[in-house]
Amino acid sequence: MKKAGIVLLVIQAVAVIAGFATHQSPITDLFTSDEAGAALIGKLIGYFIPAIVGIILLRKAAKKEREAAAEPSAAPASSASVASSGVCPKCGAKVEPDDMFCVNCGVKLH
Repeated sequence: MKKAGIVLLVIQAVAVIAGFATHQSPITDLFTSDEAGAALIGKLIGYFIPAIVGIILLRKAAKKEREAAAEPSAAPASSASVASSGVCPKCGAKVEPDDMFCVNCGVKLH
């Protein structure tokens, strides 16, 4: 999600630069066009949709990162408990006593 947001913002930046370079951008139309205000505002909103979507995606990705950081992580099990139980403390899959990680969920065992 974060990468998609960044890509959309880069695309928007390229579009804005190209629009200014060719004088074919709704932004330049603000100062040179005889169009009605509502039509011009509609063009501007349409022109900036990639940036708007990109910002929304970046904000959602940041929110997910904050939520993931706030969640308490599963404490790794001690080697003695894994050796005696033979099951992963997170997902319950069968593990060997010398396994460093669960093959099912990837949680660190030692």
